[in-house]
Amino acid sequence: MDIARKQCMKGFKDGDFSILSWNILADIYLDFQINDGNADYTHVTPSEADWINGRLVLLREELSVATPDVVCLQEVRGGVFERDLQPFFESLGYTGLVVTSKEDFHKHVGCATFWRNDTFTMVDVIHRSRTMTTILKDAQDRSLAVVNVHLQGDPAASLARLKQLQKNLKELESRVTHHSVVIAGDFNCLLGSSACSSFLSFGTVEPGVPDWGKPCPEDVKRVPPHSYLHPAAGGFVSAYEPSDAAGLTGIWSFGEAFTFCASPGGPVDGLDQIWATSAPLELVARRALFNSEAHRTKILAGGLPNAVEPSDHLPIGAVYKWRAGERPDLKEALAVASAAAAAADRPAMPTTVAELEAEMNSLLASCPFKSDDDRAAYTALMSLPDLGLKGKPTPEQQAELEDRRTRKAALTKGLSNEGMQMLKRVSTLAKAAKKASQAKEKKKSPKMDRAKAGAAQPAVAAAPDPETGGQNADTAESEAKVAASTVAVGGGSDGALAPNVTTEVAFPE
Repeated sequence: MDIARKQCMKGFKDGDFSILSWNILADIYLDFQINDGNADYTHVTPSEADWINGRLVLLREELSVATPDVVCLQEVRGGVFERDLQPFFESLGYTGLVVTSKEDFHKHVGCATFWRNDTFTMVDVIHRSRTMTTILKDAQDRSLAVVNVHLQGDPAASLARLKQLQKNLKELESRVTHHSVVIAGDFNCLLGSSACSSFLSFGTVEPGVPDWGKPCPEDVKRVPPHSYLHPAAGGFVSAYEPSDAAGLTGIWSFGEAFTFCASPGGPVDGLDQIWATSAPLELVARRALFNSEAHRTKILAGGLPNAVEPSDHLPIGAVYKWRAGERPDLKEALAVASAAAAAADRPAMPTTVAELEAEMNSLLASCPFKSDDDRAAYTALMSLPDLGLKGKPTPEQQAELEDRRTRKAALTKGLSNEGMQMLKRVSTLAKAAKKASQAKEKKKSPKMDRAKAGAAQPAVAAAPDPETGGQNADTAESEAKVAASTVAVGGGSDGALAPNVTTEVAFPE
């Protein structure tokens, strides 16, 4: 069911809360595009570009009618928030926050979220690059995480957009109590045909998924999955249907369901999106994109913004209802599931140095490096001696650490997720081997002390052992084991590839 553009969203069809998202087109961006002669905005007249007397007036009129419980705005300049938006929203009974650059709050743009005081109280906020999450609690103690996003705009930046989304969700799932999640904003990629859509729908990026008509880079496979497919969350579901043009190369819209149109005849579908966890929330209705068919065709013919639309983006919105039944804390549910999965997937750790070295050899030999030269170089890098770090590194040690990190990054660039997991396991094994070697050293020391004491008291010394040329058999065996444990694994005649187990080089985490 759709809500008309001119209809109030609050309380629609007994929904528990409503949300509206809108990229309002920052005044400094529009002024720059016009002054720079950008062909996309040549249709915009001076009066249509005027922020104070034109676009701001239209923006306030639309929001005053809609009165949603939550408003997510993008491209909000700090100065505009303080001067033009915050007082207006406060007059309507809202409270809000904005996150912009610390360097110049008033000039730089960011995401701003507002919520109705009679519906929600804010309990926490998380902000990262291009995202802001506000934790809102209602009168029934239900916690809603609202993720306001304005993801990277470069069409080729699919990996950057994906990481911005993934890192925000990763922090959210482990940091604060919440019963549901709504993600809203300008995704800068097509709904249903992008790395972000695949990630939200399936937890990871499925093979063959395009982004802006081109294959996603291989590195998207290395981005860790999100955990919201857990039954308590139910996965993310979009409020709007994917475009019929999704997946078609060079065609971003058939002109039926676009949310962006910066030039006449240049619509793009689904840049602006709303997703929600489906187990706790039921979609009641979504907001219509157009007032009428005539409104839609006028935008297609003339572009945005115009005399009645203040931005190059159209506002989107949805109404949700909490499902009946228990509402588990997603933070706790996801943490328990993650711990159980990690325990089930974690391979058993070998107990002896020899076993540790053998598994390291096997992993390094089968890791899918681009070439055997890269494999050998990585092994050599791991075998470099410790820097003997104690406290803050010296400038020389810091330079050496940076050099090692740079070389490691170059050798692992483009490595598959499977390969990175193999190297992570190698790192774990190396640390365990080092610990095992140190334990043997500690066991050796008391025996050596007793041997010296025995040499000073020949009356009670052990008889020479014919197998060891005069040494006590226990002492000889202990020393032999210690010596074997500190030999570089790659230095034998069997062609083993594992590094010296005493290294402290940082490995992939």
